[in-house]
Amino acid sequence: MPMSSFLCRLRERVGHELLVLPAVTGLVFDAAGNVLLVRQSEGGEWAAPGGAVEPDESPYDAVSRPTTP
Repeated sequence: MPMSSFLCRLRERVGHELLVLPAVTGLVFDAAGNVLLVRQSEGGEWAAPGGAVEPDESPYDAVSRPTTP
């Protein structure tokens, strides 16, 4: 997954220092108990939807943000 422009700018300033960043993951089940997974664009692995929370973004917006193939 590519880094957001915010994280790229932050990395330019702090280098390789440890960063603790907020992130969210959503578990979405249907009536039959199946869980929604998304296929990662890099590597093709399956995972629950989610990602980093950008500045001025709500956790809901971060977890429901569309991914690009």
